[in-house]
Amino acid sequence: MRKYRQIIGSLLYLTISRHDIAYSINVMARYIQKPYEAHLNGVNRILKYLKGTSNLTLEYSSNPKVNMDIMIVIVLWKMYIESLRVDIIFP
Repeated sequence: MRKYRQIIGSLLYLTISRHDIAYSINVMARYIQKPYEAHLNGVNRILKYLKGTSNLTLEYSSNPKVNMDIMIVIVLWKMYIESLRVDIIFP
């Protein structure tokens, strides 16, 4: 359990620069008091994702319109992923 807390703490700090994992880490952090094996497996999967995407970067433009477009795409993507999860739970 202590290992899980340490990993979550480190990942929460990492979300400052890696916005792509913020939602996933927030979900995993909900179970910080009583994590199960499935939660640790989820965190391990996030760590594997980070290892595989360490060379990717997100660059922001000085044009606010471009930044807003990026944020809209991110929100729509998260909504889509969440809808898939709901469809799997409640077919």
